[in-house]
Amino acid sequence: MCVIDSTDTLTLRFDTITQKSFEQYKKNYRLKFKVDTTNITQNDSCLTIQTQDSIFAFHFLKYDFGNGSTDGTYYYYMGLLAPVGLYVVMMIDTHNEIGDVLLVDDKTSKRYQLASEFDDPCEVLLVSPKNKYMISFANNYYEDNQCFFTIIGVSKNKGAFSYKAVKVYDSNEWRIKDVVWINENSFAMEIITTTRDENSNNPIETVSYLKVSF
Repeated sequence: MCVIDSTDTLTLRFDTITQKSFEQYKKNYRLKFKVDTTNITQNDSCLTIQTQDSIFAFHFLKYDFGNGSTDGTYYYYMGLLAPVGLYVVMMIDTHNEIGDVLLVDDKTSKRYQLASEFDDPCEVLLVSPKNKYMISFANNYYEDNQCFFTIIGVSKNKGAFSYKAVKVYDSNEWRIKDVVWINENSFAMEIITTTRDENSNNPIETVSYLKVSF
């Protein structure tokens, strides 16, 4: 299993935008994620992916506590990022309450782990319009206003893709609800800021929108 290398090479600029602008960006963006099950086999005990030259089997691990528990580690096929030839698999460990995203390269058969900083796994990757970058994010749902996002650079050499995380950004001011690419050097986010009622401590959520450029 490969870990995507990281290097902090981007400077980000954050600008506030309107909901109308965000919705227009979202309308213009073409999602490049498709659920292609041609090379996928899944049953109650295993998920199998057939790449161009290999077969990968993700075996489920079920914990036996003797009490009828169904806790275990399970793998779910999420789809194919067609422009970069990556199969996306979600790993969920129900006993330890953690998750991860695993990526399988159809051409090279390399496997990558897209690790989350929190218990919940990263969201499915979004590919930029010209396939030069991908972005994913995760929220900490156990704390207010904690999230991070990762921008991954995509390189192609002799028909094979390689990946490097060119920016990892952490926020303690908001969490991310949605992301959409604008062009190769900017994307838009729908974010939620949570405050607490002074008397009841109930959450008060405010939705706003950002354009992030680099």
